[in-house]
Amino acid sequence: VLRIQPVAPLLIPHEALEDTSIGEYIIPKGTHVIINLWSIHHDEKEWDKPKEFNPGRFLDEDGNRIYSPSPSYFPFGAGIRVCLGEALAKMELFLFLAWTLQRFTLSVPEGHVLPEPVGKFGVVLQKEVDCGISKHSNKAASCTPW
Repeated sequence: VLRIQPVAPLLIPHEALEDTSIGEYIIPKGTHVIINLWSIHHDEKEWDKPKEFNPGRFLDEDGNRIYSPSPSYFPFGAGIRVCLGEALAKMELFLFLAWTLQRFTLSVPEGHVLPEPVGKFGVVLQKEVDCGISKHSNKAASCTPW
């Protein structure tokens, strides 16, 4: 989920503390660098069929979970400036999705199609999506977590 639809398409700006290079590009000291996470997570050189939602990318041959199928996967940043809330965000995302999917069925209304995962420049992605939500009739749907 965080690869195909990042919370924010751009990571927070960083400043080069010394002259450095990334590949063939020279980054002078003091340059502000903004990483385009959307572009990296949808790069066809790094990801087979990057527009497809495929949770199998994060499993090894035996079906065991792997954290990062590519060195180009870093939804919370990387290095010493990685997001401090990464563990909390992952737990919250899991609980929210588990609670929602246990109680509701999400669907695309008849006559509508799923939107293409197309990036746009900005800090937060915003796009209207038509969706249908129906409550499950099982017991879990009537339980409240609080």
